Amino acid sequence: MTETASQLTAINSTSSAILNVAGAGSGKTTTIVNRIARLIKEGTNPESILCLTFTRKAANELKQRLQVKIGDVARRIWTGTFHSVSYRILAKWGERIGYKTTGGQAIAVVPPDEATEIFDGVVELYGWKGAKKALADAKQTLAHDGKWSEDPNIVRIIREYWSILRACNAVDFDQLLLEVHRLFQECPDALQAHKNRIEHIFVDEYQDTDHQQYHLHEVISPKNLYAVGDPDQAIYGWRGADVGIILDFEKAHEGAEIIKLEECFRCGTPIVKAANRLIGHNEDRIEKTLIPVIDGGEIEVLKGGPELIARLLKDEVEFNSPDQVAVIGRTHDTLDVCLEACQNKDIPVFKVGAKTREIEGSKGWKNFHAAVRLALNPSDDLAFHRRGAYLLRIELSEKDALKNRAISAGTGVWAQYIKENPKNIISQLRFAPEFQSVRALAMLWKKTDDSLGQAFIDELGETCPNLTPAQWLEYLAGKDMHTELEKGSKGKVTFLTAHAAKGLEWDVVYVIGFDQGEFPKQKSIREKRLEEERRLSYVAFTRARNRLVLVHEKEPSQFVKEAGL
Repeated sequence: MTETASQLTAINSTSSAILNVAGAGSGKTTTIVNRIARLIKEGTNPESILCLTFTRKAANELKQRLQVKIGDVARRIWTGTFHSVSYRILAKWGERIGYKTTGGQAIAVVPPDEATEIFDGVVELYGWKGAKKALADAKQTLAHDGKWSEDPNIVRIIREYWSILRACNAVDFDQLLLEVHRLFQECPDALQAHKNRIEHIFVDEYQDTDHQQYHLHEVISPKNLYAVGDPDQAIYGWRGADVGIILDFEKAHEGAEIIKLEECFRCGTPIVKAANRLIGHNEDRIEKTLIPVIDGGEIEVLKGGPELIARLLKDEVEFNSPDQVAVIGRTHDTLDVCLEACQNKDIPVFKVGAKTREIEGSKGWKNFHAAVRLALNPSDDLAFHRRGAYLLRIELSEKDALKNRAISAGTGVWAQYIKENPKNIISQLRFAPEFQSVRALAMLWKKTDDSLGQAFIDELGETCPNLTPAQWLEYLAGKDMHTELEKGSKGKVTFLTAHAAKGLEWDVVYVIGFDQGEFPKQKSIREKRLEEERRLSYVAFTRARNRLVLVHEKEPSQFVKEAGL
């Protein structure tokens, strides 16, 4: 495809700060790839380029397309999600702020359910009498804004929770960026090392950045910053993203150049026009109008419930490949009712998120994950208490005695056990030939733990066949829903929320539950937060290439009228 004039401007501009406002389906990834290729051709050191994304799918796509464009030199470009990049920084520099990363040890990233369990335990220990929501909000504000609560009791609980994780050489997902910021603040040489290395930072989906992610690239302060995003697709305010960051780009970066990509190469003309009419009702945006490039396309607005949708989908898969059809809902509840109706009609379906919960909720996965963490991390008392003692068949009375001996020795419980039992089966995993490959290790582990599912081993073989156990922990640090979507949806109709659909596309899209009070949510209407709901609807619309079907059961969403339908 020949580049458009605006794409060429973005590829060739020499401005030090560029905001590329890229509409849905406007070829932003192609533009990034071609810009990086130009830089490399002109002599830029590939190791001086850092590309930050929000999903592993986006990072992998960028890596693959760079590989095709510029060959093996692409491997030297640092590309990853904010969290995986942060984990890699901690893995190298974490010793400076109290973590253990030498001698083959690895920092553990505790899974969300384990993190919640530990945090709830600290809350119970402190006898917190306030609302749990206040704690959750304070923890989220800290993770995304870096701001501590003014309530000293909340601060005490969070600090105690962190101290438990740190003592076990572990972090939770939210801590990754916070700890990198602490590293850069307390160790100026670590920051300077990154300043010296990185000359170009590319940030994808800039509209979704929170203040911690923003500060990560700002504190490195590269000579060149290229941010690409679309304020009209800013849909993660509920988890800390601030659309004001992209809207204020020019204020924050003096002399910044704004380049708009407005040609839409994805959606049919009626879909593009409806999306334009809809998003035009928002005020907090950078003015742009998508220009349809593809002829054809259609939109339908239908009234009906799950049974109607199931009947339509049954016909749909007769004429379209099932994996080119998606059903998007505002909530999981809306999706689940429709999913059941489709399953009753034997329609092949796949719901994003379901497989991850199935695998990672299994006893086998938990056992294996704990064993890998324990083999890599002699300080990981969390994994020891959660699964290790069970795996090693340690009785409660023996565990209590071990804990007392550890306290007397001034060491951790797992470290004390290793000292007393150096040839235990988990520690010996480190010396097994299979320890060089997490998939081979899983197959070895399956011989002693039949509960480890074959589905998990197959997953490892397809997504990370050559990763070492330490690399696997890094992989988990940046894992997202799109990772499972890449292969789980083959030959099936995909069910997912509008939030999860971001960055994806299908030939045919059904947006279900498109009722007033459901999409937009009644709470958002009441609290006058319609702009993000409208952006979410805009995202749902622009996932469809050829046909968009909006289905409501009762009163249609106000967005139907706003879109001129």
